[in-house]
This record gives sequence, structure tokens and C-alpha cells, in this order.
Amino acid sequence: MIFSSKNTRNRAHVAAHARWALRQSPGWFVRAGMLLCALVVGKLGAFWLRALDGDRAALGSMRWLPVLLQDELAFVLCVGLLDGSVSRFSRRAEGTRFVLTWLVGIYAAINVPVQRMFGTPLTFSILRATDVALLDSLRVYVTGRHVLAMGAVLGAMALGRWLFGRMNPGRGRAVIGTGVLCLGVVLLGRSQRGSVPLGGLSRGVVATIVQTTWLHRTPVGAAREIQVPPLPPLDAPQRQTDLSALRGAAQNLDVLWIVLESTAAQYLHPYGAPEDPMPTLTALSSRGVLFEAAYAAYPESIKGLFATLCSLSPASHTTAAAYTQHRLPCRSIAQRLAETRVHTALVHAGWFAYLGMQGIVQDRGFARLWDAEQIGGRYATSFGVDEPATVAQVLAFFDQVPPGERAFAMYLPITGHHPYHAPGPPTRPQPFGTAREIDHYRNDLFLGDKALAQLIDGLAQRGRLNRTAVVVSGDHGEAFFQHPGNFGHTLALHEENLHVPLLLVVPGKTDTPTFSPRRVPDPVSLLDVAPTLADLVGLPVEPPVDAYAGQSLLRPRSTDHVPRALIEHTLLQLALRQGPWKFIDEPETNRGQLYDLSADPSETRNLVEQHPARVAAYRAHLRAWAARQRLLLAHGLGLRAAPGP
Repeated sequence: MIFSSKNTRNRAHVAAHARWALRQSPGWFVRAGMLLCALVVGKLGAFWLRALDGDRAALGSMRWLPVLLQDELAFVLCVGLLDGSVSRFSRRAEGTRFVLTWLVGIYAAINVPVQRMFGTPLTFSILRATDVALLDSLRVYVTGRHVLAMGAVLGAMALGRWLFGRMNPGRGRAVIGTGVLCLGVVLLGRSQRGSVPLGGLSRGVVATIVQTTWLHRTPVGAAREIQVPPLPPLDAPQRQTDLSALRGAAQNLDVLWIVLESTAAQYLHPYGAPEDPMPTLTALSSRGVLFEAAYAAYPESIKGLFATLCSLSPASHTTAAAYTQHRLPCRSIAQRLAETRVHTALVHAGWFAYLGMQGIVQDRGFARLWDAEQIGGRYATSFGVDEPATVAQVLAFFDQVPPGERAFAMYLPITGHHPYHAPGPPTRPQPFGTAREIDHYRNDLFLGDKALAQLIDGLAQRGRLNRTAVVVSGDHGEAFFQHPGNFGHTLALHEENLHVPLLLVVPGKTDTPTFSPRRVPDPVSLLDVAPTLADLVGLPVEPPVDAYAGQSLLRPRSTDHVPRALIEHTLLQLALRQGPWKFIDEPETNRGQLYDLSADPSETRNLVEQHPARVAAYRAHLRAWAARQRLLLAHGLGLRAAPGP
């Protein structure tokens, strides 16, 4: 009896375990469910966080939902199918597969604040831009809202494990139902993708990092095989401003080129801003030529610096390592001046180690290179040292130039860079208040302008100002949500991102009462600055290496010479400015934006529907140009360091 009772209990236990096992879902189904919950909650969380920030363009209808979720659900279907197929043949490594699933969930959680900030999951370009020099900027985004959003994703994943673990898909109903629902959303989202203004937010978190990393491989093809279609004609011919009187005007002068960090033209008084955060620059503009419509070729400092030094547009899906003198030789303006026995130097308040900047400036004609490490300075942040110390180094360089010999210096400040608190004393002037982020930005520009005054006064005290041609440009702009989701400088190609100051002062020429013109309305590119400087100091103006490279602004330019720009930190975007027209293209979504800047300088009215022929011509031109540029730079352009003039 005793043994019989024990056997009965054992059989009952086995039967109970069998019934429990039948009620449990297989591991692959649970893992797919966990991913489904994590990715959907993460995507919805990022979408609503951006909506709270003001990015509500997609909320006109519910079409945004399948577009938003399509890539994530496609990923879940693929992973579930693969995991389920493997599980049919082997139940081994179940624990490892759960660990991998949790790692994907953690990655999805990290991507919530990334998507909220950038409008796209983490891309290869964003990942590479996460440098220790940006620690002060990154700390700003460690917020309670972001932490809660990330926690919600992980909580949804844990809930998904519990929920999908009890669906009992033994007869296939749960599997088929879940799969059909996901597939339906994917197909609907694919069909609606181009009609919903989500930008890169519709991208899957895993697919995006894989895709953008893959795009950085060396492209295959020949640039000569790509024919770039011509630009459409303008309704009225555009006259070019005649600056020929300045050719050779600085052949016996020193040259100082100041490249302002993150300084958009629209925030400066000479460009119409009611505030004047840079009064020294305003005073300087009264003695020079102001270019009203100058554009950066790339709204980021490192590749943008290559563009200005070498007068060549960077290409999409390339890293700074592709732009070194070894990989992509060019005769920069510094190199050309050095060949004529001009003393050359570049002084930067930041770090050359930041994002590969060292490779951009090394062996490009600068006899002396100083950055934050060599300068030292009394104050420092993760991004660099204080401007007074940097200006002192610029002046020290001019002091070292022997009498009767000429100098060329580039000064790259860091005031204006996020988080808009440049190195300096804790107590500093705050003439624009502290209520908004743009107020801190203007205060930072004001601090940088004081350093500019120190530099100008220092040159005047040394008797050098009246024999120094001064060029002031911005490396790129800075956005403060003038357009939904657009902040910083690398996310879009709107005016706040691209339109920069450009000023040229030539003592004895532009500062005379009779000199004209004072203002130049022609759209120009920062690619044009280097050949213009060569023309200004009397060097031969070499033909551009590429038909779409920079040209001297002191000479007539070809009709197809218009400012072009690109960015790929989020979606790849291409842009050009022709006369009053500004066009922005998103090849991945096939969405476009066309603006008439003469009537709509703030880019509020998209005219793509009213001008389909012009849009089609601009789109074809930009896409062919971008493909050609990528092949040209990937294969070295065939450039050689040609002998001097």
C-alpha cells in the first residue's frame, strides 16, 4: 500500500508537470514576444516624447502608426522565424538566446532618448560622433524623462515574457494570429511610408545601425560614368556681384581667417537679428564686404573644415579618416600660401583629437598647429580651453613672424558650441538672460565676441591690423527648433543649420568710404572661400578639381555653380540653393522640401506640389551629384600635391 500510494503521487506529479508544460509557450515564441513588446513600446515612447517637444506633423491621421512600427515588426517576424526554425531541430543554448534577446531590448531602451533627440535610431555617424570631448553636452540629456522611458521599455519586455509565456500556442492560433497582424502592419506601413512626415523615426533600431554601417563600405563604380543633370533655368536671370577690384588686393598683407563655431547668420545683427550678441563682429562688418547668403557644405565641424580648406564637398557615408592628406591629398589654401614663404598656423581652442580632426589639418600646409593641449589655458571643459588663452596664442604667432615677412593664421574658437557654456570664469556677462537655451547660446556668442575684440585690439596695438586681411566665416549654423525636431546643427539642412556669416575685410580697400559693394546677395558656398583667398593674395586661381568644387568670388562663376550641402547623421539629406529657390531631398523616404526664400526666408511653406518639374530636376541633379561625389572621394579623386605656382 505504501509503494502504491507513492507511485500514485509520482504519476500525479508527472501528469501535473505535463499539463503545465503544455500550457507554456515555446522559448522562441516567448523571445519574439519580448522583442515585440520592447520595440513597440520604445518606438511609441520616442514618438510621443518628440510630440511633446513640438514635432506633431505626423499626427494629422493614424497613418503614422503602421509607418512608425513597420521596421520593428518586420525585425520581430524575421527573428521569430529564424529562432523558431532553429528550435525545431535543437533546444540547446536556450539560455544564450534569452540573453541575446535581453541585449537587443537594452539596445532598444538606449535608443529611446536617441530617437527623441535625433529623430532616428542610433546610426553609424551618430555613434562615431559620441566622443569624450562631448561629455559636457551628453550630460545635459541624462534626464528623468529619458530614464523613465528606458525603464518602460525594459518593463514592457519583462511583461512580454510573462504574457507570451502563457499564450499556449500549441495549436498555432497565437503564432498565426500574431504573425498575420504584424505582417499586415508591415505591408500597410510600407505602402504609406512616403506620405507620412516621420523622417528617420520609422527606421528599426537594429536595422538602422546595420544599414548605416554597411553604407560606409567603399562604393563600387566610376565617377565618370555618372552624368549630373543640369539645373533648371531660373525665371529671371541672376546677376553676379562684381568684386574684381579685390583681385590681388592683399598680395602684400597678412591674412587672418576666423572660423566661428556653430554660428548661424540669422542670430547676428548684420544679418537682421534684432539682438546683437557679437558687437565687435558688427563693427568689423562696417569695414568689409558682407556675403548675405553664404552656406556651409556640411553642417558639422570636421568634414566642414576639410571642405573649407580644400574647397571640396565631402561625401555621404564617409568618416574623417577618408579626408586625410594621405588618403585624399589636396593643395589647401594654407599649403599654397606656405609655398610662397608665408608663415602659416592654425590655432584651435578645442582638441584636434576630436572625431579625427588631427587627420584633417595634419600635412595641410600649417607650419604650426596649436590646440587645447598645447595652449593650456586657465579654464577648460571637455570640449576645450578658454578663448582669451587661445587668442593670446594667435597673437604670439604673429609676434614670431620676422619683420617684413607675411603670415597666414586660422583661428577656430569653440564659443557657441553646445552646451553653450564655453570655458571661462563662473561669473560671466549674461546680457540675454538665462530663461531659454537660445539665451545661453547668445551669451556664449557674446563671450566669444569679447575674445574677438581682444584679437582685433591686439593686432591694432602691434600695428598689424592695417596690414591684415580678415576673413570671418561660420563653420555651420545652429538650430533651436525653428522646424519640428531640429536642434543643434547636424540633423537637417534648413537655413538655421546651413546659412552662415561670411565677411571679408581688406585694409585700404573695403574700409574706404567709396568702396562698393558692401553687401553681396549672391548665394555662395564656403567652398568658395579658399579660391577667393588665393585670388585675393595674388595667387593663380587654379581650375577646380571637380566641376562642382569652389570658385573664386572675385571672378565670374559658371551658371551651375550653386551652394550644395548634405548630411547623413540621421537620414541622408541633400540640398541646394539656386537663386531664390532652396530644395531639400530625402532619398530614403523620397520626400522633398522646396522653398522660395525671397518670399519665405523662414522656410515655412513647402512648395513641392506647386512646382513638380523643378522638384524633379533638382532631385535628379542632387542624387547624381551625391553619388558622383562619393565615388570621387572614395577613390581619391586622382589628386596629387601639384607643385606650387
